[in-house]
Amino acid sequence: LPTAEGFDALARLSSALGDHAAAVGWIERRLEALPADAVDDRIATVARLANAHGAAGREGAARAALERGLAEHPGAETLREPLRVLYRAAAAWDKLVDLLTRAGGEPPKVEHLREAADICLKKLGSRERAIPILEALTAQAPTDKGARLALADALRATGALEPARAILAKLLDEYGRRK
Repeated sequence: LPTAEGFDALARLSSALGDHAAAVGWIERRLEALPADAVDDRIATVARLANAHGAAGREGAARAALERGLAEHPGAETLREPLRVLYRAAAAWDKLVDLLTRAGGEPPKVEHLREAADICLKKLGSRERAIPILEALTAQAPTDKGARLALADALRATGALEPARAILAKLLDEYGRRK
């Protein structure tokens, strides 16, 4: 009976020979052969599968493999980062914003929230979508004046004048205390 290790060896051999499409097939078989409770092995195998798809020139298949892997293992950062790279390369901004703001069990990182808000404002032109992201960003980084100004601007532009005014008044008050 073939083993995961055997499929792994065949995939490495195929890759070494430059036959990345064949490597994809062996890696897929390796993934099927792994038990469901071998979480770390499954995550590493999905990452290898995505790399093999990419080497074979199949970026869409690489994205799909990573998306399936993340559906199975939402907290797997080793799958999230290459997927972010692929989404950026494909200008898949909506999907990238979703990925940046969903951290799989823990709060999103400040730099991911900042990038997501920037994409919403500059690439998607959606202040409405940026507002909850900017709110999460300012909650995690309350001293980030740029994020607070961006939030105030987005709120003002969407007609939420009182919350925008409150943010700006607080910023002015902080500025006044420094003088």
